[in-house]
Amino acid sequence: MKNIFTKHPHSIGETYFEHMKFASYFGFNMVLGGLACLIHAIFPFFFQKTGSNILLAMTYHFVDRMPTIEPRVVEISQLVASKRASVFVPPQNISS
Repeated sequence: MKNIFTKHPHSIGETYFEHMKFASYFGFNMVLGGLACLIHAIFPFFFQKTGSNILLAMTYHFVDRMPTIEPRVVEISQLVASKRASVFVPPQNISS
C-alpha cells in the first residue's frame, strides 16, 4: 500500500518534509499577499506593489522548482512574451 502522505511529494522529487516546508512557505506568502491586497483595496495608498511582488516572487520560485515545465506555465510565458512585444521601447541615444 502506498503512503498517501508521501505519494505526491515523491512524485515531484521531494521528501514529505521538503514538501511540507515549501507548501508552508507558499501558503504563508499567499496569506500575507492576500492581506496586503485586502488592505490595499480599502486604502489604495498602502501596499501598492506588495501583493504583485509577492505573487511574482512565488511564481518564479514555483516554476524554478518544477521538475518539468507544465503547459499552464508555457501559456503564461507566451502571454508575457506577447505583452512584452507590444511594449514600446524607445531607441537609445546614439552619438554621432
